[in-house]
Amino acid sequence: MRAVRIETSPFQILSLVEFESILKKNQHGCAKISGYISAEEKNRIMAMISEETWAHIWFYDETEGKNILFCGYIEDLRIHAEADTFLLTALLKTGTGKMDMGEHIGVYQNGTTSCQKILETIVQGYTDGKLLMGTEAGNIGKMVVQYKETDWEFAKRLAAQKNTVLMANEKSTGVKYTFGIIEEAGRELLSYESYSIVNLIGEYQIKKNCGMTESDAVAYKVKTREIFYMGDAVCFLGKNYVVGEVERKWEGNEIYNYYLLETKGELRQMPYGNKKIIGASLKGNVTSVKKDTVKVVLMEDETGGWAGQKWFAYSTIYSSPDGTGWYCMPEKGDSVRLYFPNENEAEAYVNSSVNEQSSNSSARSNPDEKSIKNKQGKEVLFKPDRLVFTNNKGMSIEIVDDEGILIESDKSITIKAKENIGIISMEQGVEMSAPEKIAFQQGSTMLELADDINVQGGRVNMQ
Repeated sequence: MRAVRIETSPFQILSLVEFESILKKNQHGCAKISGYISAEEKNRIMAMISEETWAHIWFYDETEGKNILFCGYIEDLRIHAEADTFLLTALLKTGTGKMDMGEHIGVYQNGTTSCQKILETIVQGYTDGKLLMGTEAGNIGKMVVQYKETDWEFAKRLAAQKNTVLMANEKSTGVKYTFGIIEEAGRELLSYESYSIVNLIGEYQIKKNCGMTESDAVAYKVKTREIFYMGDAVCFLGKNYVVGEVERKWEGNEIYNYYLLETKGELRQMPYGNKKIIGASLKGNVTSVKKDTVKVVLMEDETGGWAGQKWFAYSTIYSSPDGTGWYCMPEKGDSVRLYFPNENEAEAYVNSSVNEQSSNSSARSNPDEKSIKNKQGKEVLFKPDRLVFTNNKGMSIEIVDDEGILIESDKSITIKAKENIGIISMEQGVEMSAPEKIAFQQGSTMLELADDINVQGGRVNMQ
């Protein structure tokens, strides 16, 4: 299938001056077209062009069959007027370019989430968006986070985690691309102008740990009039390859195509992380607590958390493998941060409970006072001159620097010991008071003070 003549839309070119397009794996396809147009066409074009204008470049083959050569949205359009001639120059980009127009934050916590489901959900947010799955991607396997990445950057990184590539679609309008390599029978490339052998030793040294072999390091750069597209399977010189790069040029009133033919092994990619996420944290609220782990919903997660939640380790002040340390978990509804210590987002953990709009602002108004308190009101309060243990409901123990120890209770106080209990005043007296009675008992012997003094015992000695 060879291109015999060119047709364009939405502009009608009278005489084609230049056409060039290039597509590479993991990149958006770009094209440039120049040609002379009529004065009437100039006025029509200037009135209709907008950021959503798509251009098609078709070719007719030997049988007059009409096929697409390139389709993309108009990124730049200029018309140069000289005398009565008008030269139009347009720069086009595949629809995937729209995926690079803004950064996003998306958190996919559940490792059983389908990689395809994530990518489809993202691409469906674009007009006429479509994902074509080539390589079977399976589940994400662990939590993945899109952190201040464009949708295209995130999709590329997700593909690299599966050791594969993205290929932009240059054949139709909309945001369309292929994830991985489509398994299909290759069409044989028999007619070509020339070819060169490309030895990719450098790439082999990098990719040999992800499945690339030495034989994969040999690729071919072929010049031909035959039309193939990105990702097409091609049989060349008796071996099977994949079109990993396409460059088309208008030369001598004909379209010539330059293809980089690569093996599937050479197209494998090494996984990499997102360096922007190192040291970052996301604000969230605790939804569940279990042992030393928590589940959280994240405020900045643009996905709304549709992929589910996972249990995160909660960072504490001190912890050791033998179980010693500080155990103080946040409560459901508490505000926390999900922290990312490195570019592997699966190693994130939750820390830093944050005080927000407290119902009791006075409780945290004096920086000289430290406190530990649970939602039931039980509190340990460290003041400059005292230590207080209280339930804030009438019971407390205060250790006061200048006064001593004060125990108060609106209910009973019980002191028990398996061995001795000693109450000793080294320099002054011991005072005990009660409105009804005071009783001392040892076995069957008892001393009771209740208005009168009653003494009971097998034998009473008084001196």
